[in-house]
Amino acid sequence: MNIFKEGAKFIGWLSGALAGIVALLTVFGYLITTANLHLLGMDPLVINYDTEFYIRRGGSFSFYITNLVAERILLQLLVMVILAAATGFLVYRLLLKIGLLQRAHAYLKDLVNKKFASPALRGMVIYAILAVLFAYQLYDRLDLFTTPLSISNLLYETNQAATSQKEALVRESIMKGQTLKLKLHFFDVLISVILSAVLLFIAWKATSGLKFWPLLVAPFALIFLIYLLLLPMVYGVLVIPSEYSPVKVSSDNTLLSDQSENLYLITKGRDEFILWNATRKKLLWVPKNEIRAAEIRKKESILGK
Repeated sequence: MNIFKEGAKFIGWLSGALAGIVALLTVFGYLITTANLHLLGMDPLVINYDTEFYIRRGGSFSFYITNLVAERILLQLLVMVILAAATGFLVYRLLLKIGLLQRAHAYLKDLVNKKFASPALRGMVIYAILAVLFAYQLYDRLDLFTTPLSISNLLYETNQAATSQKEALVRESIMKGQTLKLKLHFFDVLISVILSAVLLFIAWKATSGLKFWPLLVAPFALIFLIYLLLLPMVYGVLVIPSEYSPVKVSSDNTLLSDQSENLYLITKGRDEFILWNATRKKLLWVPKNEIRAAEIRKKESILGK
């Protein structure tokens, strides 16, 4: 009987965990799609995708982040740790041989005991250093998030003046499809998120013995949550390609009568097609029953058309 109870508890826990993962992927997918549509100048409240689309897009984002962390961070970090360990061992043996290690250890121990004998004092010193790094996070790295997200209406205003040089460079990379530059920018954004998480953890550990530690940790937690929320949105701007399928339709609808116009399939709903008319720069809603036939081709960039 206990086995059945434990099995039921495990199934309940697993169901809750899966529901939480699906909800998280859906949120990620929605944020990614909203940012991507805002980049193009389309209203995310008008163009609706089904939940499965958001889950797939959120899943792709999660796999991309996992792969990026594994290849670009963990692998390089492992190599650095191995090199540092080897170098540290050689230095340790050298200092031990010439007798400097014991004197250096005694000096550091005496310094810590005299200057930083109080755990609270040590925590405050560490927190002061973290505060400087926190200011750097806000001053220098916040632009990595806000610059891509400030770009919009690329389908309608291709020659819109940029508000800063950074925005102009990102806009140019998006319009020209310079995926390597955009992915490097996103990697810097991901590094900022990881750094904010590290700062939050160190701040929590350094101030855990202090009376007002929640108040001291709150700024680090806030900037981490903001960065974490903006990460999928920046992904939607920098990594998701603005590619849609060109389509030729056969219809009696007057909006589709001119076959020389460039049409792109944005999405297909249950009762309608949503098309982008690149020639007239208009978004079209066409009921399915008004389309006799449609020829859908390979995806291509919709920008600059």
